[in-house]
Amino acid sequence: NDAALKHIAIARIAYIKSPNASQYFAKQLNNLTPNDQIHLLNSLAIRGDASAVEAIIGSLNSSNTNVAYAAIRCLPKLGSLKSIKPLILLLDSPDATTSQLAEQALISMPNTFEADKLICDSLPSANNTTKVRLINVIAKRYIENSTPLLTQEILKSEEQVALIASKSLPKVAKTNDLPSLLGLLSVSLKSQLRQELELALYNILTAIPDTSLKEKLLTDQLSSAQTLETKSSIIKLLPTAQTTATYKSLMQYLNDPQPELSKAAQTAILEWTITNAWDEILRLAKTSPDNQIRNTAFTALLRIIEENNQNIPEISSYYAQLLQLAGSDSQIKAILGTISSPKDPKLIELIKPMISNPQIKQEATIALQKISDSLKNSHPQAAADALKLIGK
Repeated sequence: NDAALKHIAIARIAYIKSPNASQYFAKQLNNLTPNDQIHLLNSLAIRGDASAVEAIIGSLNSSNTNVAYAAIRCLPKLGSLKSIKPLILLLDSPDATTSQLAEQALISMPNTFEADKLICDSLPSANNTTKVRLINVIAKRYIENSTPLLTQEILKSEEQVALIASKSLPKVAKTNDLPSLLGLLSVSLKSQLRQELELALYNILTAIPDTSLKEKLLTDQLSSAQTLETKSSIIKLLPTAQTTATYKSLMQYLNDPQPELSKAAQTAILEWTITNAWDEILRLAKTSPDNQIRNTAFTALLRIIEENNQNIPEISSYYAQLLQLAGSDSQIKAILGTISSPKDPKLIELIKPMISNPQIKQEATIALQKISDSLKNSHPQAAADALKLIGK
């Protein structure tokens, strides 16, 4: 039919070799139906010359929303720097779809230094609504060297913008940004913003493999911290660099007379995954008056023993302490579930009585099988004894 033929004809415009074709057909846009305008915009986007860019940018202000939406979607295909500022203006549109499409278009623009610079340069003078969306764009484009820009928004903007800037830091921050970012913790911040910044820094630090660097940064920051808030924030970050030095720093605050510091230290130690924290976490699991802390401590012990199953020579003593803590069959099952490849034959005798308990027999059987598999080369007799217990 005529409509189908028209769409085919419009589609062919993309491939006309005349250098003036885009300019000619762009002048026809306003004479077409909205649907045909959309088809022509797509053809112009394929052509991608200066006249096509101008026509598509001009269609951003179309009175027909579908045409305007189509124009926004076309701009990333063109990749023209001329389209960045018009798209930024649309971030503040009262129409939610327009602002969302404009944000996505900016994210999808080619990753060039010039495009990134235009986006970043627009941030300081933008209104709050535009700032929030621009920060999302910066984060999702992973724009390099944008951390100082986000830092300024954290320090100077309203809380809504500062929160988004904090959340975005893990996407763009690099190792060399850490000193200045940790320095933000010494600034007076509202509670929610401080929490968001702590979380961002935790994620940034976790992603950095250089433990010795993190240890030095955190211990230096902690020793120079002047306020309770700053100390508390840094203490919460210590689990991202689990070393003897950071553990020593942590222990200094575990029984601090200031509740804010002792609570932060308690929270931090429950995230420890290496065995030097075992005794202290075990104490919390046994003696804390807070049931939630006792449960969290029990989970922390499970995590330590699971992650160090092959590294502790006499791991049976650790399991014995855990089993003494267990107050239910479900907790015993959780303990047995951490057994993977231990090297301690004494563990067999510890688990042996559990075979007769029908509530946990299945988990005990699986655990003994794993122990046997782990010991078959180093302790073949013990491995055979374990199999015998489960009838193999």
